[in-house]
Amino acid sequence: MPSMGMSRYSYGECDYPDVAKPQIWVNKNLDQKDMINTIIHEVLHAVRPELCEESVEETANVLQEVLMKSGVTISLDLIKKSGSKTNKS
Repeated sequence: MPSMGMSRYSYGECDYPDVAKPQIWVNKNLDQKDMINTIIHEVLHAVRPELCEESVEETANVLQEVLMKSGVTISLDLIKKSGSKTNKS
C-alpha cells in the first residue's frame, strides 16, 4: 500500500496483486494523456510486477497513444470521491 498520502508529484501507485483488495492510486489532477498513461502504467505494474520500469513505461506509452488516437477519454467520475483510489477488480 502506498505511504500515507501520495506525493503531490506522484502520478500513481499500486498495490501488489497478492493484496486482498488490490487498488491503484492515480493523481486526479493529471491531464487526459497522463491519466490514461498512469492507469495503464500502474495496471502493468500490478499484473506484471516482474517487468522492469523501462518495459512498463514503453508499453504504457504505446497503449496510451493507441487509446487516445481511438478517442478514449477518462472521466473523473470513474475515480472514487474519497480521493484518487480506484479498484482494479
